[in-house]
Amino acid sequence: GVGIGWPPDLDFADLGDSGDNRVRAAQLDEGLEVLTGLWSGEPFSHQGEHYRVTDTRFVPQPLQQPRIPIWVGSTWPHRRPFRRAARWDGVVPLVADPESDFRAPTPDELREIVGYTMEHRTSAAPFEVALGESLSGSEAPAAEVVGPYAEAGATWWLEAIGWPLRDYGFWPEYVSAGPPALP
Repeated sequence: GVGIGWPPDLDFADLGDSGDNRVRAAQLDEGLEVLTGLWSGEPFSHQGEHYRVTDTRFVPQPLQQPRIPIWVGSTWPHRRPFRRAARWDGVVPLVADPESDFRAPTPDELREIVGYTMEHRTSAAPFEVALGESLSGSEAPAAEVVGPYAEAGATWWLEAIGWPLRDYGFWPEYVSAGPPALP
């Protein structure tokens, strides 16, 4: 998974890096070019605006081909991150929320996000849509929560620990139950 990072002040500007989202987006795009060039296993050089690599070869080459899958973290309703994700192998979408900064999309929002992203895909390769949220505190059966997301295009459910945090004793049984069965 990749993304431009957040928060821009504490994690970047306060440490001497750019706090500007557009600059970090350009760094991400260029960094992905460098990364995939290095993963080729062939001699690689790059002279860009942000990064320079001279006559470098990474070996061994990754086993996954054509490369290790790249999933792009993106925040709706910003469109550029979803166009970036469309060029790669998957998306991990969030929704900008003035009350909590970010939240998981609703199934209807996810359907819109997936539709927009797929409009910008030029590859027929598989594309993953990973959604992260917690089922551990839900009163509804897991399949009732996850089902509408699967119908909206989600291919992965990333179970979050959730809040409030649960005692350690809760998790072995919860994890042993396995993923929810869809209706």
